[in-house]
Amino acid sequence: MSRVALAICMVIVVAACTVPKRVATPPPKGVMAPVTLSAAQIEAIRQGVGVRLKDPESARLGRLSAGMLPKEGNLREESGIIAVCGFVNAKNSYDGYVGQMPFSGFLTGAGDVHIFALSGIATRDTEAWFYRDCRVWGLRL
Repeated sequence: MSRVALAICMVIVVAACTVPKRVATPPPKGVMAPVTLSAAQIEAIRQGVGVRLKDPESARLGRLSAGMLPKEGNLREESGIIAVCGFVNAKNSYDGYVGQMPFSGFLTGAGDVHIFALSGIATRDTEAWFYRDCRVWGLRL
């Protein structure tokens, strides 16, 4: 009996010492279909982001990434809601531009009528969260 227990322990020790082969993990894939934004959609995003700025007219959008959300419970149908991640640069209280800051939100509408609901604009302290959320959605900034 002690030889069997010793053999089992040896197998466990050897197995624990083996380093498993690392398999490269693909980047996270979002469930959203990429969307090319129209001029009307981009203007709605600019206006939606401007709501939270001290000087809404100063908003300069940078790179944008957008994807169509699927319908709840059915990943193959589109919901009509577009998730958007992007960068905005705007003036602060001292009338100076602060630099590109990430933002995220959701766009809905049809034709030339669109509404953008801003989730938030990052601060230097929360910037990493915005990058993470956008990456999880499959949107690259």
